[in-house]
Amino acid sequence: MSTPPPPPVPNPPPTPASSSGLPKGCVTALIVAVVTLVAITFLAILASLAVPTFNVIQQKAQEQKAKKELAADLANPLTDEEKAKLWDFGIEVGAMVTESRLDEVNALTDFDALTERSFDGLTVPGLAAEKRGFKRSVSTKGVFHDMIGGDLSPMLVHERDGVPAVRMRILPEDGGVNYVDILVRRDGDSFKVIDMYAYMFGAMTSMEAKLLMAAMMAKDDNAILGNLLGVRTEQAKEIETALGILNQKVQEGDLDGVRQHYLSLDPELQKVRIFFMRYFLAVQAMQTEDVTPELEAEYRDAIHKAPEVLGKDSTTDLLLVDAYVMEGKWDESIAAIDSVMKVVGEDPYLNVLKGNLFMQQKKLADVGRCIALVEAAEPDLVSLIDLKLDFYAEKGDFAALADVLRAFAGRFGMKLTAEDLNAPQYEAFLKSPEFAAYSKEPLE
Repeated sequence: MSTPPPPPVPNPPPTPASSSGLPKGCVTALIVAVVTLVAITFLAILASLAVPTFNVIQQKAQEQKAKKELAADLANPLTDEEKAKLWDFGIEVGAMVTESRLDEVNALTDFDALTERSFDGLTVPGLAAEKRGFKRSVSTKGVFHDMIGGDLSPMLVHERDGVPAVRMRILPEDGGVNYVDILVRRDGDSFKVIDMYAYMFGAMTSMEAKLLMAAMMAKDDNAILGNLLGVRTEQAKEIETALGILNQKVQEGDLDGVRQHYLSLDPELQKVRIFFMRYFLAVQAMQTEDVTPELEAEYRDAIHKAPEVLGKDSTTDLLLVDAYVMEGKWDESIAAIDSVMKVVGEDPYLNVLKGNLFMQQKKLADVGRCIALVEAAEPDLVSLIDLKLDFYAEKGDFAALADVLRAFAGRFGMKLTAEDLNAPQYEAFLKSPEFAAYSKEPLE
C-alpha cells in the first residue's frame, strides 16, 4: 500500500541583512547629509533608500490580503453547482496523475497556501526565508509525485475541517489501496489544491511538515515541539538528533538502518508519529523485497501497533487487513474492510477485496453478492475481472467464464490464452469445449 511521503525539510535561513543594504546607522546619517540639497534630489535619495523597505511592506500587505481572501473563500460553503465542478476537478486531477502528467497537476496546486498552512503557528527564526525555502522545495516535487502512474479517481465531495475537499481512491501501480482528501480553494471557475490528507496514516501534509519543522527547531523552541508531538519538552534535543539520523538513512535508502535506529530509541520515542511512520514504511518495504518469517512477524507487529501510535483519525484498518490475511484470520480481515468502509464510504474496490477474501473461504454466495455490488457501482473496475474469472472457475460455470474472457478481449484488444490461465483453478476450464470455442474465435 502506498502513501504520500512526508514533505521535504525546509532550507536553513540565510544570514539576516539590513533591509536597505546599508550598515546599521548609516541610513539616518545619509538622510541628514542631504537635507541641504534641493528638494527633488532629497526626495529622490529618500525614495531610493525606502524602496527595499517599501517592497517588504508591499509583500507583507499582499500576503495578508491573500490570507484574508483565502479565509473568506473557505468561509463560504460550496454551492451545488460548485460541488459538481469540484467533482469534475477531481476527475481532471485523477487523469493527470494516472497519465503521469506531473507538471500539469503541480500547476493546479497553490504552494503559497500550502506553505502558509504548514507554517501556521510556528515562530521560526528567519521566517520569510524559511517559507521561501520550503515553498521552493515542496513545489519542485509536488504533493502528487509519489502517486504518479497509479489509478486515482474521485469518490465524494465533502468538507474536511471546514475546507472543501474531494475524496480520492488511489490504486498504486504496485498494488494495494489508499485514500486521500484533496483540500481546495476556489480559483475562478475551478479550484486549486491547498493541502492533502492521507487516510491510512491520518496525516495532513501541512501538519506533517509542521511537525518536521518543529523537530528541526527543537533547540530553539522546545515548547512548540512538545505541544505538537505530545511529548515531554525535555526530550526535544533527543528527538531532533534522532530525526536527523533517520532522515539521513531514508535519503541513503538504508532501510535496515532506519529500522535498527528506530528500535534503539526509548520506547516513549518509538510512539512519536514521525519516527514510527519512517520505521513502518521501512519494514513494509523490506518484507516485500525479501520475505522472511522474522520480517513478516515484525511487520505484523508494527501493523498491530499502528492504531495506538497513529490515533483514531488514521484508517489503520487498511493495514490490519494485511496482518489478518497473513495470520489467516478471514473474519477479522473482512470486519477490518467493513470498518474502512465506515470511514471512506462504500468503495467498490473494497467489495472486490471482500470478494477475494470470501473466495479464500469458498463462500461463493458471498462472492457473488460482492460481484453484483461492484457491477452495479463500477463495472469497469479492472480488479473485478480476476475475481469474476476465479468465481466462475470455482462454480464450474465455464460459459460465464468464457464470456468474461470475451469481454476482456473486446475491451483491451487482446485475448487471454492458456498460458495466461495456468493457475490450478483453470485446469478444468482449459479442457472444456467452452474454452476450445473461445480459443478459435478471432479477435475483433
